[in-house]
Amino acid sequence: MEKYWSEEFFNASAIYEEGARVRKDVEKNRSEIARILGIKKAEIVFTSGGTEANNLAVLGVFEAARSPLDQSRPISHPHLIISSIEHSSIREVAQEVIRRGGEVSIAEADEKGYVHFETVKKLIKSNTVLISIMLANNEIGVLEPVARIGRVVHEARKENGNKYPLFHTDASQAANYFDVNLEKLNVDFLTLDGSKIYGPKGVGLLATRSTSVLRPIIFGGGQEANLRGGTESPALVTGFAVALQAAERDKEKETKRLLELKQIFIAELERLAPQVQILSSLEEALPNIVAVQLPEEMLSELIVLNMDKQGIAVSSGSACLNLSGKPNESLIRFSLGRRTSKSEIEKTAKVFTQIINHDKIIP
Repeated sequence: MEKYWSEEFFNASAIYEEGARVRKDVEKNRSEIARILGIKKAEIVFTSGGTEANNLAVLGVFEAARSPLDQSRPISHPHLIISSIEHSSIREVAQEVIRRGGEVSIAEADEKGYVHFETVKKLIKSNTVLISIMLANNEIGVLEPVARIGRVVHEARKENGNKYPLFHTDASQAANYFDVNLEKLNVDFLTLDGSKIYGPKGVGLLATRSTSVLRPIIFGGGQEANLRGGTESPALVTGFAVALQAAERDKEKETKRLLELKQIFIAELERLAPQVQILSSLEEALPNIVAVQLPEEMLSELIVLNMDKQGIAVSSGSACLNLSGKPNESLIRFSLGRRTSKSEIEKTAKVFTQIINHDKIIP
C-alpha cells in the first residue's frame, strides 16, 4: 500500500501512462477479489466501506425499480424486506426507503437470532424488489440460512416472471470464516468491509451479479462502472485484496483455533458467572463472538468501562440486536481475534466475573 501513498500516487482513471499503470494494479486486485467471490471483475463496485455498500444495494435497487432505465414497468411503491437484527446501515437506509415512498417489512428473528426462511417467504409480495438478510450477526454471531432463503427468493422470482425480488446479504462479519461465493450463497448482492478482515479502514465493496439493476447513490466522474463516482484509491484496494486473500487462505485453520478458544471461554463463563446468559452458540455461528446477557440491574456500558480499566476491550450491546423491540442495555460482546490466546481468554473470564460481582467496580 505504501508505494501508492508516496510514489505511485497517480489517478487510476487518468489516461496518461502513469495512471494506466496504476489502473492495471487496481484491475489485477479486482480480478483476484472476483475469483474468491465467484463473479466477474466487472461485477465488483468498490466503496468507502460496508455502510456505503449496504446503502448502494438498498437504494440502488429501490431507485432502479421505481424508475427503470430499460423498458421494464416501473414499480410505484417498491417493497423491501429486512430482518429484525440487521446492522444499522441496513435499518437506517430502510427508513429512507419509507421516506421516499417505498414499503418495508421486517422478518422477525427467533429467540436465538435465527431468521427462518418461512418467515421471509410469507412477507414476499408482488412489489417486493429486494430482500436483505445478513450472513452472520455482528452481536451474537448467529449464522443465518442465507443460501436456503436464496432458494425461496429464486422461487418467488420465477412466480413473478421478472427479475424481482433480488437478494442481498451483508457478509462483512463472515468473510474471515465462511465461504462468500455469491453463487453458493444464492445471492445477487454481497457486502464486504475491509476493516472486518484485518484490511484497511475506508474501503469495502458491493459484489453484484447484475449491475443493470442498480442506480448510483454517489455521482461524479463515472468511476466503478458509473455506479460510484469518486477517484479510486489503489492503496486501499490493494490492502483489501491482500486481506481477503489472507482470510481465504487461513479461514479453515483460524476457524478451528477460535472455536476451541470460544468453547473454553463459554465453559469458564458458565462456571464462574452463572448469573449471565450466554447468547452465542458453538454451532451455526461465528467462531469469534461470544455475547452474554447481563442481569437486568447491570448496565453494559459500566461493565465495558471497568473492563477497559483492566486492559480488556469489549463491546456493549446496541440496537443492532433488538429482538424485543426495546434498546438492549445489558448485552456484552466479546470478540476473539488472530492475536487472542488461551491465557487471555482465561484472564478475561476471571476479570469479568470479578467486575460483575462488584469486586472491581470503578465509579
